[in-house]
Amino acid sequence: MSLGRKAPTATRGLQVFLGVAVLLVAVLSAACSSISTNKPKPAGCPDVQTVFVPGTYETHVGADPVVAVGLLKAVSDRIVASAAPDRAGIYFVPYPAQFTDLANYQQSVAAGAKATTDAMAATVSRCPDVSFTLTGFSQGAAVAGDVATQIGQGGGPVAAKRLLGVGLVSDPNRNPSTEKLIGPAVEGGGLAGARAKDFGAVGDRVVTFCVAGDLICAMPNVAGDPARLALALAQLGTYLTSQVHSSYGSYKVDSGNTATSWLANWLNEKIAAAPKG
Repeated sequence: MSLGRKAPTATRGLQVFLGVAVLLVAVLSAACSSISTNKPKPAGCPDVQTVFVPGTYETHVGADPVVAVGLLKAVSDRIVASAAPDRAGIYFVPYPAQFTDLANYQQSVAAGAKATTDAMAATVSRCPDVSFTLTGFSQGAAVAGDVATQIGQGGGPVAAKRLLGVGLVSDPNRNPSTEKLIGPAVEGGGLAGARAKDFGAVGDRVVTFCVAGDLICAMPNVAGDPARLALALAQLGTYLTSQVHSSYGSYKVDSGNTATSWLANWLNEKIAAAPKG
């Protein structure tokens, strides 16, 4: 009888042992899962890749993408001074950046868009958790705006949530009815006309800059109005002898910032708020 009374105790002991074993396996599995899904980011991968597309004649196909050039160098230099290399990487897109006639310009913009999307896709393949900012000047703003539109419409090289901010300086496709202009109001729109589609899912994080008199981004609407056409022709004469298109480093958009310093500060805020790898 004594052996019969001890059997339930042995059974309970076995049950406790099995319960502890199951719990231990669960804990170890969770730990292993946590380790496998929180791998450190690969070497050389920044948390944010800041992509810059220079303007006409500011770069070329064989240019070194880690060397800042042109008007946007003033923006990237401030980012380099503020963020560690593992926090923000700098990439200046090499592309033709030519303009001899309309066909040549369109080919150059298309090549620039392809070079930009290829570079972003290659970065994601190396750095799966990377985010991006995208900035362009002049012809480079046409390129950056086109790529941002692709991303916002769901057909770009990265998901819309990965694109933290877009800055367009003197965009030839500026649409004054849909874009957030930083600085004083400016009459007219982009010389090349508005894009066929809007920025879609990234429209809330696109800013644009345009100086009055810069006909690349502020061409008056002269359709059917001879007086406005005469005004536009007069402005064109002034434009060709001015330096307005290259004045964004000194053009004040508010009491304390030029276009380039405002843009750099804004991008630095985006970088500071981005997830860390």
